[in-house]
Amino acid sequence: SLTKAAHPLMVELAAKLDESVMLSMLDRGRAINIDYIPSSQALRVQEPEVLGSLAYCTAVGKISLASMTGDELEHYVTEFPPKQHTGNSITGLQQIREMVFKVRANGYAETRDELVMGGSALAVPILDAAGRKIAALGASAPSIRLQGDERKKTLSMLKIYAEKIAAVWF
Repeated sequence: SLTKAAHPLMVELAAKLDESVMLSMLDRGRAINIDYIPSSQALRVQEPEVLGSLAYCTAVGKISLASMTGDELEHYVTEFPPKQHTGNSITGLQQIREMVFKVRANGYAETRDELVMGGSALAVPILDAAGRKIAALGASAPSIRLQGDERKKTLSMLKIYAEKIAAVWF
């Protein structure tokens, strides 16, 4: 399984970043975390296990939304109407479409104080041999720690480990 293949690499990545690391997939149109390695630091961000209604304001959830078709995305927004969690939360269908376009263009997703104030995250897709998004690998941290050089390092490491996970899984 993907979880079994990815877990040792996730443990390694979490140790290198010293931040929480998660693996997420779409399951019948819902984003779910299938593996989670918490940071060893006392101050850490805990991602929800079931992202369902929260995918639009989490980095791994945004990767999942970016893999949806237009109809699937509209169905998601209808099923889970976006709510304002913080002043940075996106709430409208047009904002979510713009976010999806940005995630697809950039090849990664990020959040900063969208679900909770003080919590940020980055995520990248894990691609199969045909280049389809099959999962998302993300890291979350207090916003104060996930900026500048640490943000760049985290994003770079996520990309490297997403490729490693894809290589051992396929």
